[in-house]
Amino acid sequence: MTEKERAAHGVSADEARALNASGQALYLKDVDERIVYANDDFLELMGHPVEQALWRAERELLGIDNADLLADGAARVLGGMERLVRAELKALDASDTLHLLEVWQRLYESAAGDLLVLVILRDVTEERHFEEVLKGSEEYSRSFLESSQDCIAHLATDGGFLSMNDAGAAIFGLKSSAEISGRAFETVCFDDGETSSKALLQTVCGEQTRFEQRVRGAQNRALWLDVCLTPIKDFDGLVRSILFVGRDITEQRRAEADLRKLFRAVEQNPASIVITDTNGTIEYVNPKFCE
Repeated sequence: MTEKERAAHGVSADEARALNASGQALYLKDVDERIVYANDDFLELMGHPVEQALWRAERELLGIDNADLLADGAARVLGGMERLVRAELKALDASDTLHLLEVWQRLYESAAGDLLVLVILRDVTEERHFEEVLKGSEEYSRSFLESSQDCIAHLATDGGFLSMNDAGAAIFGLKSSAEISGRAFETVCFDDGETSSKALLQTVCGEQTRFEQRVRGAQNRALWLDVCLTPIKDFDGLVRSILFVGRDITEQRRAEADLRKLFRAVEQNPASIVITDTNGTIEYVNPKFCE
């Protein structure tokens, strides 16, 4: 866009640079719905070179089906009825790829005093698709949660339980999973919870963490859980909550402890001991055998 063309509508070079550096796809249109400025992000989104975008009617780029919706929004902000107007629409880019766009319109007064409409667009195609997938899998997810024998819970970023499946409630000896709501994970730990607190902090910072924690189970019985914490992020990459998956490994740890005791007994046994596999291959000899 030349300096002369910008000046015709009061869009200065400084304004154009600021709009282009906004990080959002946007354009300015006049009262006749003609595009008088378009930044690089908008041109890239819609796949049009600048010479094909400027001075064209808005409906030519975003589709005739969206003309009334966009014109109505512009009329509202130009008439002072609303400060900001939001809409969602479907539009084809230059390669005929369909985009679902979130569109915001607001009044824009240029440095020269001209009244224009600033249109900001956000491509929400993948976001809406993901939402549909989640809706479609909701029933499956609920069935999976309730059939799992692991404790599956939803935590707030401060470590408080938001929800838990029935298996988790049984592990902690609760009559209902609702009883855990609002309680911090540290309150069900037998130890001081230092390990879980560090893991929680790492997860809030965006890392998936895994650790073993001794917790208070049913009848105040000590249980060991193999815990995995996974950050749940929004579309901006910010951690909003945490997925908690805890597997009861109490029996596994007990078996490991028994094996360690057995190994120590074998090591210290005054008799020579040789352990072989089913084919007779020697896998272990104790110190006495080596003497």
